[in-house]
Amino acid sequence: MKPRKYIWLAVTGLLALILSACNIGAAPAAPTQDTSAIQTQALALVLTQSAMQQTQTALAIPPSPLPTNTIVIPPTATTGFQATFPVFTPGTGTPFAFNTPATGFTPLASTPVPTSTDSCHKLSFVADITVPDGTVFKPGTDFQKVWRVMNSGTCAWDDGYVLVYMGGKLDGYNVPIKLKKDFVQPGETKDFAVNLTASLTENHYEECWRMKDDGGNFFGSFLCVVIDVKK
Repeated sequence: MKPRKYIWLAVTGLLALILSACNIGAAPAAPTQDTSAIQTQALALVLTQSAMQQTQTALAIPPSPLPTNTIVIPPTATTGFQATFPVFTPGTGTPFAFNTPATGFTPLASTPVPTSTDSCHKLSFVADITVPDGTVFKPGTDFQKVWRVMNSGTCAWDDGYVLVYMGGKLDGYNVPIKLKKDFVQPGETKDFAVNLTASLTENHYEECWRMKDDGGNFFGSFLCVVIDVKK
């Protein structure tokens, strides 16, 4: 073989070796990409960014205040409200008092009478001597009612004292103390008697008397007649 031929072969081999070494560090060819997949990923990214932007916008806007309950203040005297309370009218009710007469009792006077409250003037009921409460009489029957009482005060009942009839339909009357023999000293007892006539009308009757001193003040227990009139 000729030397020139060997030289050519050697140069050709060296060039092939050099080209082969250059291709060793080169990156492989990029694979072919799917266009529809890329579009789908881009759309998802856009929607995600839009949702995040809306959330940030909502957080940036201060929340609307919640409605509060309105407190209704009850009407008072300063707002025109006027409360209604029961009004007591004298004479429309029965006052409670010590020694209140039995039902049916009708006093002669329509105005309040002065009443003694001192320890000097006191009368205590002892007993019904005649005509117990609830006795039945025929219409027009005459009878005598007798009460026994005691002077439980410290003053004598003398001239000017009177057992006063408080009114009714049994023809009652006052029983004054005039004679010295009728005076009642403190601690003594006395019987007061009145002559009465049963009404002609059938009904239940309760009528009373009360002691009055020489100064015009009533005192002590009520002394009452309680009867039924029937035919």
